[in-house]
Amino acid sequence: MKAQLPACLLIGVLWCSLPGGASGQTLLRWKLKQGESLNLTVQQETESEVAFSGKRATTKIDLTVELNWLVTAADDKGIKIKQTIKGVKLKLQSPQGGLIEYDSAATARPAGQARDVADSLKPLMGTEVELTMSDRGEIVAGLAVNKAAEESPPEAGKAADLVGVSRTSVERLLRQAIVILPEKAVSVGDDWSVTSQLAAAGGEFTQATTYRVAGITERDGQSIAEIQLTSELKAASSGAPPAKLPPNKRPEVGKLKLKTPHQQSGTILFAVDSGRVIQAEQTQKLVTERAYREATIVVTLSSKQTTTVRSAQ
Repeated sequence: MKAQLPACLLIGVLWCSLPGGASGQTLLRWKLKQGESLNLTVQQETESEVAFSGKRATTKIDLTVELNWLVTAADDKGIKIKQTIKGVKLKLQSPQGGLIEYDSAATARPAGQARDVADSLKPLMGTEVELTMSDRGEIVAGLAVNKAAEESPPEAGKAADLVGVSRTSVERLLRQAIVILPEKAVSVGDDWSVTSQLAAAGGEFTQATTYRVAGITERDGQSIAEIQLTSELKAASSGAPPAKLPPNKRPEVGKLKLKTPHQQSGTILFAVDSGRVIQAEQTQKLVTERAYREATIVVTLSSKQTTTVRSAQ
């Protein structure tokens, strides 16, 4: 019996010395290094249906943005990334403009309404912005690096503005955090929540996102954490008192309301050892309504966004 005691103690010591120890917890952190270069592809498929006075109009948008991240600094103050937009592709199908296509790599000058979209998106090419990100993935600052990033966005034009495809909307998309990691080490099954404020064309929203570690597996020699997310969106209150109107007179444009609960979910693959996202995918559905004169406008927005991150070295 005594001869077995050292062996038992040895097993216990070895178990406690393994990463995570007996608790099986893992600390998830971005670990980008100075000089590291990454290529990101952001693909967004969006379908918007507008119902108004018994009529319906559907618009479909396929947007792909290619960009590069160059890590210029990484220390306890955060990770500084120079983000450069390398390419933009857009396919837009709407009742008003038919099919509109734009590819920043194309040499031919677009015609008709496609020119509005091109004029809005073309200045994005070569735009460099320095992002400061915490090791948890929070975008804490953004600073223009070159002249293209400093210049004010041009007017989107009727075709682009009609569906919200403008330089401003694309820049907003690219400055969103891919994932916000937990403050403490987590085990499989643990979850954490993050609340943020979003500004959209339809108004201000509060977004509450819950992340959960669904599993940690080995893939191609890497430890990969699968993180699932769900989000709830609520229209934010402006806090301002409603405008006073004459008796029996309705406002021309009413307050934006969520008609049905917001649906958003997704999956993120995070490489634990190299400390970065490999792929993030999420889908969402949002139905809003707003009074306009004597009618009600109902907008149903469905989208799928996939972000793929690859080493450029």
